[in-house]
Amino acid sequence: MKERYDWIDLWSAFYWMRETFPFSIYNKEGALKNALLTHEIPTRGKDSLCSAYQRIEKTITADTEFSVTANTIWSKWTMVRFEAVQIDRPSFEEWIKSNAIEHSEAPTAAAKARAAKPDANDEHEATIYLTGLLRANPDMGRDDAWWDCRLRFHHLSERKFFRHIWPDARDAAGLPRKARPGPRAKRVL
Repeated sequence: MKERYDWIDLWSAFYWMRETFPFSIYNKEGALKNALLTHEIPTRGKDSLCSAYQRIEKTITADTEFSVTANTIWSKWTMVRFEAVQIDRPSFEEWIKSNAIEHSEAPTAAAKARAAKPDANDEHEATIYLTGLLRANPDMGRDDAWWDCRLRFHHLSERKFFRHIWPDARDAAGLPRKARPGPRAKRVL
């Protein structure tokens, strides 16, 4: 009989950790990478050249980089890049609960301040999410970015997005805080 998996993307796994464990973002990303490095978590992704999912847990090494927000994994030294990465939720949750809880840290002053202000926490998470989107697609327009963020962060106001999140995310992605005015130039192939 074929094994059944409950596939979730990297962002969903990261969000689950954020809601379940009170340790910093750096530790959550580290815990996610450590879980993937064990090769115990069934992982699949789409090669940039192939549209079908393939199992990739054996290709993950210490040199592997990943983006939670763009949901991609790539190697520093080879040209291998996997998109639409998914992991098995029950295996991942079991691994995190058995290995990461005892290593959690006490919340920092900044984490306590964000916890006291849920709007600031949403703004921070939206900025991280949008930074990943902009790194993956630097030509993304402001309206497209607003709708992507609005779908993921329901309580986000349009004013906060356009005044704070959009410029901060562009800056973090290495782009100018303000995009050039007007429509994007048409590309001639």
